Amino acid sequence: MLSEEQRRLNLLAAIVSTARAVVTFEVALPQGCKRIASKLGTLKGIEDIGYPVFDAYMKATIENGSLPIGQERLHWDRAKLSVADAKLHAVNSWFEAKIHEACWSIIDKYGDIAKESTSDKE
Repeated sequence: MLSEEQRRLNLLAAIVSTARAVVTFEVALPQGCKRIASKLGTLKGIEDIGYPVFDAYMKATIENGSLPIGQERLHWDRAKLSVADAKLHAVNSWFEAKIHEACWSIIDKYGDIAKESTSDKE
């Protein structure tokens, strides 16, 4: 069983990894935000490190008609998906700079901690 500190480090490492993937465009903005928001939510039980922009982004995708993110897109009617994509593009445009700034902040602040977490596993 992992200690609370190791669990914290593992969550931070996952958040840093996803933040890096977002700023390098290795993962799409919606999917990256979904992953980071989820990990931040889990981390809140141990430590609240902030970064409310990710929850705000997820809330905006829901408030605009539960916009499809990830694999669920494959099950949508293409005509409806086109309309949803226009809304998603607007949400992405509004949040992109703020999300990238938060990701860089996460990388700067927790990048070394994430390296420690992975080196503990070796």
